[in-house]
Amino acid sequence: MKDGGGDNAPGKVAFGGYVAKDASGKVNVFAINCSHLGCSIAWTPADKLFECPCHGSRFTIDGDVAHGPAAFPLSNLTWKQGASPNQIVVTAYTLKGIG
Repeated sequence: MKDGGGDNAPGKVAFGGYVAKDASGKVNVFAINCSHLGCSIAWTPADKLFECPCHGSRFTIDGDVAHGPAAFPLSNLTWKQGASPNQIVVTAYTLKGIG
């Protein structure tokens, strides 16, 4: 992880992630780990929020906390554009974008 707080310290390993484009078109690549205790978050299209099933934390498309108990935003992953427009390269892994 590039940055983080709570359970997500910079340099910790993330085993998955989300690529999200916000309303302004900015691309964010987040670790799948909730910053509260590290549970895997999921995108909820109906609410347009990332949600943690363990303790109910919710995060906006920008990764900011919308509802606790998480006190820190989602951690960003270091990334670069892949070989095609719909590829994101994160360290040694390639994630395909959504949206």
